[in-house]
Amino acid sequence: MDGLMIPFQTTFEDTIPFFKVMETLMNPIYFVPVLYHLAPFASRFSLSENALNSIINSWDAAKQKYKIQVILIFEEIKYEHYTIERNITDRVPYNLTIFVNDRRPKLPKLLAPLNFCETTCRCNFYMDITREIFLKDDISAWNHIQMQFIADPNEYLFGIYLVEKVTPDELVEKLKEKPLRECKITKDLIKKSMESDIDMEVISMFATLQDPLSKMRMKLPARGVHCIHLQCFDALQFLQMNEHKQTWTCPLCKKKVKFEDIEIDEFFLNILESPDLGETCENVILLNDGSWSEKNNSEFSNSSVSSSPTNNQDEVFALSDSDEDPDKDSNEDPDKDSNEDSDHEDEHSAKRIKCL
Repeated sequence: MDGLMIPFQTTFEDTIPFFKVMETLMNPIYFVPVLYHLAPFASRFSLSENALNSIINSWDAAKQKYKIQVILIFEEIKYEHYTIERNITDRVPYNLTIFVNDRRPKLPKLLAPLNFCETTCRCNFYMDITREIFLKDDISAWNHIQMQFIADPNEYLFGIYLVEKVTPDELVEKLKEKPLRECKITKDLIKKSMESDIDMEVISMFATLQDPLSKMRMKLPARGVHCIHLQCFDALQFLQMNEHKQTWTCPLCKKKVKFEDIEIDEFFLNILESPDLGETCENVILLNDGSWSEKNNSEFSNSSVSSSPTNNQDEVFALSDSDEDPDKDSNEDPDKDSNEDSDHEDEHSAKRIKCL
């Protein structure tokens, strides 16, 4: 026995936001392999006349692609607590071979193993088989698909769909239709971050307006609903990255961020769209009352602040000039015991700037 093919009652629509599913051409099939045995699969599917015409009429001469496509989706699935966990961001077998009407479609690229315990695999990415199907022949013609690989310990789910390609720009428009993450939520996060440092008085913090992926100023600041950090990433850059390599992880905290989990941050969006923000400004100062300033407040000297933002996981503090005691005697004995200096510092809480 080479493997077991089981029809699976599910859909891939929630895992492929870059496609609008128009028709299911082959229902998802759950493949249970037998380790180290050849795992063959053969089946066929057909398209209606309307589907064929839709594909043909969607040809984009500039991009040399069809906007309406036939794609094969492959997912690795795992069992977790007697339930099936689907994982589209993982792997497919490296020795996967596919023929559609005796033609070989382009396969996802190979990925090198990260350590000696892993095996070589292919990046799990949708496979466009539009060019391999019969488009201009008899509409009653069947399209035959053959697939095989040496089975590994993993189990897989795959299906074939007629889809309309959705661009990252179109997905951004969908995000704009969703409710924004309210300013109050972000302001509360800022205040909480400042109040968390009980050993010092934090009166302001730096925040970067740069996208961590492109290193350019963000246009549409966003986070995942489960992200608890203040810094944002640019929604368009995040979607463009996942269009080519589906990781769906936050570039800052590495938590999973599905498309439906992306939230546009109203607070930072207002900053970026403010006429008071300079064209070249990359950082802003957030004050403990929830307001912001592009330039450093006169209370702080240039020597007391960092000229560039640090990683949000490394909290860097810089003392301001206001830490100096204005009543301090300029003729104070420089040889005074260091313990006395330490006691003096404890009596005056330091005002500090927190850098994100």
